[in-house]
Amino acid sequence: SDPIRFFQRIDPRSGRHGARGEELPCRSTPLAAGSCMHGRQQHRLKVKHGVPPQKIRVCWQGGETRRRRCRQGAPEVQGLCSTTLRHHRARNTGPRGFEAGSVQGFKHRPTCPGLTSQTFGRATQFSDEDRGVRYHAAITMGTLGEALVTHSAALAKALADEDPGIRLYIVEALGGLGEKVADQADALMEALRSDDDTHVRLAATRALLRVRPTSGEAAAAVFALELRALEEELRDEVFYRQCATEGLAILGDIGKPHAGLLRQALEDKFHGVRAAAALALAGLGADEVRPGSEVLARLAKDDPNEGVRKAASGALGRLEPADALKSDDSSMRYWAVSTLAGDASAAEPRAAELAGMLQDPETANRHLAAVALEGIRQAATPYCEALLASLSDPDASVRIATMKALIVAADAETIGRALEVVAGSLKSSEASLRAAAAECMACTGLAAKPHTEGLIETLGDEEFPVRLQAVRALEGAGRMAVRECGAKLAKLALEDPDIDVRRAATGCLREFRLDKRFGLPDQTI
Repeated sequence: SDPIRFFQRIDPRSGRHGARGEELPCRSTPLAAGSCMHGRQQHRLKVKHGVPPQKIRVCWQGGETRRRRCRQGAPEVQGLCSTTLRHHRARNTGPRGFEAGSVQGFKHRPTCPGLTSQTFGRATQFSDEDRGVRYHAAITMGTLGEALVTHSAALAKALADEDPGIRLYIVEALGGLGEKVADQADALMEALRSDDDTHVRLAATRALLRVRPTSGEAAAAVFALELRALEEELRDEVFYRQCATEGLAILGDIGKPHAGLLRQALEDKFHGVRAAAALALAGLGADEVRPGSEVLARLAKDDPNEGVRKAASGALGRLEPADALKSDDSSMRYWAVSTLAGDASAAEPRAAELAGMLQDPETANRHLAAVALEGIRQAATPYCEALLASLSDPDASVRIATMKALIVAADAETIGRALEVVAGSLKSSEASLRAAAAECMACTGLAAKPHTEGLIETLGDEEFPVRLQAVRALEGAGRMAVRECGAKLAKLALEDPDIDVRRAATGCLREFRLDKRFGLPDQTI
């Protein structure tokens, strides 16, 4: 039997079921409890009990017969349940699976005379030797609603089943009944404390909060004990530690006394524990996040696992980025400036702090500060002097981001001053800075026309990124600038070893219809 759906092999010629393990010349046919029966059983039930033929659909597909009972809850179909339950001791699992699923016909009908104790006991075949039958019985019980209240003890006994999936469905069924089954809270607590499956433990936590809300503190104590890992054999049980952190997250404010353990779990070697601890702290609020903010900031920036980075960023979201801008920890400042760079409305009131971040010791922080200033556009105008100073930054990416911020925030005169600063870097000894200078000029468009001579000289640079950005800057400077260096551009289009440079030079000449004038053929690449 499959843990979720059990299968029977059906001979397409005789229609008989194959014995367990017997090979028949057909593929396995899924027999979903309550929705599929043997053809001869359906025929007998239709003839003997007068079920209208339209209540049972017969579908032919792939040479096999798949019969599905209509899920309409009609009285005739409900009546099948009591009769079919007589097959409880049948050797084949099909009738037992059908009787377990057919109880769904009584869904939300607690006063239906067919739902007697005997019927319920047989339908909840939790002692059946076939795991699939027990599975479908557990699934069915979760659909009956308040009709289960008087039978909750039988459900609680099924929590000892060897299959974790069956135990999970039973826990969810008990949780759905709420405080009406408060007498089964002890069984749920035992499942939370000792079940081998972490999913069952977490489901028991949710169910316990609904069945007996006052048990939350005891549940939190259980999870805290596992996080402490006092016993040597528990130190390597990473999934139980993850379950404990997730359980404290489910408990919410009840787990606040154990927030210190969650902050310790942020340093766990297993990424699942780190992510769960970050999520749990996020649910506890800013007061519990703040003491671990530096660790969270480091995880949000450098953790190799994407899930941990997202969870840590979400937890830090409980704090105010403006306060973190003044932190002594570079990771905290990184988180704050990266948050503001993506939210212009939050960054605008903090423009002065962002301008000060242009002098941060960390390159990434300076770059993000320039990006944030670009996002607030005209609100950054009072800080143009700080941006002009940042054009001499030792990092090329910071210079480019700064120029883009100046373009949207400064007037034409200030941009001219910026170009004067940038033009001096065209002869820098570092190729990255020369390429950054040319890219900055390309961003300004026609404003770079006074520096055409310097750009033309850069076309002969030995580094292809520098030549590429120079071509783009000349194209932005306009037709006259391109005509002035047309011969060099044509040579680059035909002979440059880099394909991107050849494409850029060809496109530049053709943009202004100068390709024929300088001898470019119809196809150069």
